[in-house]
Amino acid sequence: MGGMLIDGQWKQQDEFAGKDGEYKRQESKCRDWITPDGSPGPDGQNAAKAEAERYLCMCHTPVLGHTGH
Repeated sequence: MGGMLIDGQWKQQDEFAGKDGEYKRQESKCRDWITPDGSPGPDGQNAAKAEAERYLCMCHTPVLGHTGH
């Protein structure tokens, strides 16, 4: 059985995959929007007011498999 490094700890496959072997994705902790005036996102999601040099946008590119900004 394989393993995976998750949050700096080695996990066995049964800790991150279901019995069918499918990966169990954790719910994202970053779902709020950043808007110019702090108004809600397009579907009413929570939002924070944009402030210069406060936020670092991190995104995952599935095709390239890396995180960048």
